[in-house]
Amino acid sequence: MESPDERYRIERELGRGGMGQVFLAQDLKAGGRHVALKLLTPSTGPAAEARLRRFRREGDALARFRHPHVVAIHAVGEARGRAFLVLDYVEGENLEDRLERDGPFPSCEAAELLRDLADAMATVHAEGILHRDLKPANVLLRARDGVALLTDFGLAVDLASDATRLTQDGCFLGTPGFMSPEQASGRTDQVGPATDVYGLGALLYCVLTGRPPLVAEDLIQALVQVMEVTPEPPSRWVPGVDRALDRICARCLAKDPGDRFPDAASLRTALDDYLSGRGSGAGRGWALAGAGLTALLVVGAGVALAPWSEPPPTLPQATSPSQAPTRDARKEQRRARFKEANVLAEEGVEHSRAGRFREAVESYTESIRLREYSITYHNRSNAKQSLGDLKGALADLNRSIELKPRSGNLAERGVLLCRLSRLTKSFSDFTRSLEIKEDPYVLFQRGETYRRTGRPLLAFADARRLREIAPRLPLGFVLEARILELQRKPAEALVPALAAAKLAPDDVRVLESLARLYLDLGRWQECVERANQVLARRPEGGSAYRLRGIGRLRLGDMGGRADLERFLELSPNSLRAEAIRQDLKNMAKRKE
Repeated sequence: MESPDERYRIERELGRGGMGQVFLAQDLKAGGRHVALKLLTPSTGPAAEARLRRFRREGDALARFRHPHVVAIHAVGEARGRAFLVLDYVEGENLEDRLERDGPFPSCEAAELLRDLADAMATVHAEGILHRDLKPANVLLRARDGVALLTDFGLAVDLASDATRLTQDGCFLGTPGFMSPEQASGRTDQVGPATDVYGLGALLYCVLTGRPPLVAEDLIQALVQVMEVTPEPPSRWVPGVDRALDRICARCLAKDPGDRFPDAASLRTALDDYLSGRGSGAGRGWALAGAGLTALLVVGAGVALAPWSEPPPTLPQATSPSQAPTRDARKEQRRARFKEANVLAEEGVEHSRAGRFREAVESYTESIRLREYSITYHNRSNAKQSLGDLKGALADLNRSIELKPRSGNLAERGVLLCRLSRLTKSFSDFTRSLEIKEDPYVLFQRGETYRRTGRPLLAFADARRLREIAPRLPLGFVLEARILELQRKPAEALVPALAAAKLAPDDVRVLESLARLYLDLGRWQECVERANQVLARRPEGGSAYRLRGIGRLRLGDMGGRADLERFLELSPNSLRAEAIRQDLKNMAKRKE
């Protein structure tokens, strides 16, 4: 495709939407610098001129100012009948993709991100501009430093000019799930800075929970919900969310614009106060959450607080400018604290690698006191498991999942619950993990848990699915063999066990399973041969000594007694240990 101007050379398409396409291009007059070139899709008809005016308005809005959290615009033009914008190319991903991949942010990280976006919108509002389409897809996260930048001002409106008010009463522009009640109802006379405050609150809600404030099945239901339904507090979906952020979200998402923060600057101040620990973040008027977010519910002669409200906080005493730390100073303090937390977490990793698990737990604990990271709780959980503290490990894994519910964390908690003999509680974690990512090893764990809890049909279903998604792994055959073995069908179990052995001839679990089946079938020599293969690969395998010992004795080889004695040394608390001791005593009596 030809460039709309000789100055730019298009390399590839970055994306497309209702307004047009975005391409990665080189600015040939700026040393080949990469830029994002946004082209308006050509169209005809009555709406074409309105679309062109909206497209130009985005360029005009962005060209009027610069902000570190807004994607900068370099040029606005028209060539070959197509309007275009030239913007900074931001290498990274949008917030929607990040949330889809990694899940919600911890409370402090979410507050920091939204504080920066609120600061950007405060500058936008100061220029007399509204965004009107704030949503995760319109927030870019720069790859090199994680900085968030607002983009896509295609629905921006200039409050100073009536000529730019393209939306007529009774119509709406925005994105369901993130648009305000006044947008949803077409009440454009009420659209103002508080409309973007609603959008910022919806963004904060989504960053904290991984979902919009309200979820609907279709557009009509979405519009009705925005106007009539009160969202659940973020902490309803993610228990670890700070209740102060619940209250900030509640005020941002008030149905009546007059009950919200009056503008983005006010929201920025509330988030600054939250991050510096000076207040709840909701400030004065926190209780006036509007129709549907009413904070006080009259019950008889008294009052009861709404589900996600708390009594008004005591406001901090005024501080003189000389005493109050500047915003830059607070930011520097946070950075220093976060840096120290990272250093301590790295120390914990080094301790764990060296087998110093107690020291690792101490380092992780100090790191968590400075800043909560999902991965730090996860690592401390692993260290506690190595120390035998399974309940403490479970508590840490629970918190790790609260902060960032990932597939791997859920699967690990399922395994840990199995180790704690809480088998039935592990099902939901394995299933949720598989819904995020169908990992064959997680599927095997769930099938094995079904088998152990007497649910063979469900276990067989997982075994079949394993063979479908991982035909080159032995897991599906191993699981099927174990199910049949538990049902006391060794002859039938031998078929999938041999199939597993072909796929993984050196896997000790497969070899031990075969030795056990041959023992049950009375094929003593083959039992001894498979047990020998296990012990050649795992000399301390207690069960293999038991299997080989019994097989040797059945073949008339009294050396099997030594194998059974070795089994008792390695596995003195095994469920089979007492029976083996009794057998050895009986053999000793017969010898006498």
